[in-house]
Amino acid sequence: MAYHDVQSIKGEIQFEPSAGRIEVMHFELDSLSFLTFSALFGQRQAGQEIDNQLPTSSADSILEGSSHYVHILDGEIEELSGKLDVYIQKTSSLFIEGEQSDFIRQTLRQALELAKQHEDDMLDAALELWVATAILVDPFLKWTVYMNPTLPPLANRPLTSTTNDSRIPIHSMNQLESYSLICTQLRSAVEKRAARVCRVLLSKFEQRLLQKQRVGSFRTFLATIILLNCVERMEWLFRSWECEHYIQRVRFIQHHC
Repeated sequence: MAYHDVQSIKGEIQFEPSAGRIEVMHFELDSLSFLTFSALFGQRQAGQEIDNQLPTSSADSILEGSSHYVHILDGEIEELSGKLDVYIQKTSSLFIEGEQSDFIRQTLRQALELAKQHEDDMLDAALELWVATAILVDPFLKWTVYMNPTLPPLANRPLTSTTNDSRIPIHSMNQLESYSLICTQLRSAVEKRAARVCRVLLSKFEQRLLQKQRVGSFRTFLATIILLNCVERMEWLFRSWECEHYIQRVRFIQHHC
């Protein structure tokens, strides 16, 4: 989907590399938990046809207004996905503390602690998969996106008040097309990362179960619970796509929050 959308808009607009970078995050209060990407920008002329899947009122306002710039992430989905590893590691504890289920939250805390103590690759993979599926499934976890024209993409220093002054927010109210495209690219990158981690996790499970010794059996148990929770939430996501009433209810809640 992301590939189709990006290729489609590249056929409509001439994009050029941006001198700055795009910054994305879920937790603005944590100045270290963010991702940066190289950016492409192009100008859509006034009256130029746009994606008919955009909300009608927003689409009309864009068509009737002056020309505007469209920003997207520079890079293929595979390349974008590779950057998520460090981000998920940095933010895993923040996502865990936001989990509403006491049982799952305590399980994740225990798994995180044991993964560090024992350097358990299987628990690490289970936790990474859990965070990835949380990003994909939770309708209230929204990407916060900024365009920073003054810093290069590789400058991973904390977001201080100095750098914040030059940042331009990109969201659904001011740059709907850019925000939608960037979120689609990010979602595809997370999906690809989750698929890769899931394969690694299942391989680790197979290796662990084939071992005769019972070392790490409790850690295996925790990883199993986490994996089942990931499966449950993804099944819930697939089922929600079939339920238009639920989708409309979530959109209503999001609009009024």
